[in-house]
Amino acid sequence: SNTYIINKAGDPQYTLDSGVSASSFSEGFALVQKGGRSYYITKYARRAFGSDTEFEDALPFSGGYAAVKIDGLWGYINTKGDMAIKPQFVGAASFSNGMAAVQNEEGLWAYINTGGSLKTDYVYAEAQPFNDGYAVVKRGSDWLMLSKSGEEVFLYSDLV
Repeated sequence: SNTYIINKAGDPQYTLDSGVSASSFSEGFALVQKGGRSYYITKYARRAFGSDTEFEDALPFSGGYAAVKIDGLWGYINTKGDMAIKPQFVGAASFSNGMAAVQNEEGLWAYINTGGSLKTDYVYAEAQPFNDGYAVVKRGSDWLMLSKSGEEVFLYSDLV
């Protein structure tokens, strides 16, 4: 039995070999992971950005960008396959509401904008995606709601 990526009509568009996984299409691309490598395919079942474009790891497209891992560091490509934000982060999350969480070598998270500029300091132990202009973050033992402008509102503490 084969696994396929299908179109809206339910017709198979791309056959996945054994040991290959793929994400749903997002912004015109599906993320395919095979043998420890990641690449994207288009809705026309063709490899995106050239037949030899592969990454150590990758995330689906969101907000016009996809996080990709190259030489052990994460950066972001745009929907043309161009490196929009050079690989420089130990960890990375997808863009949401124009912001993405990125991790430094100390394991702390900060947020960048689509231009790659840091919008917060690396102070968060956890950093969730922005939704409607706010993200839930953890600093020390405190959980906070963070606005896109950097304002923090205390939610609760893990300390009893």
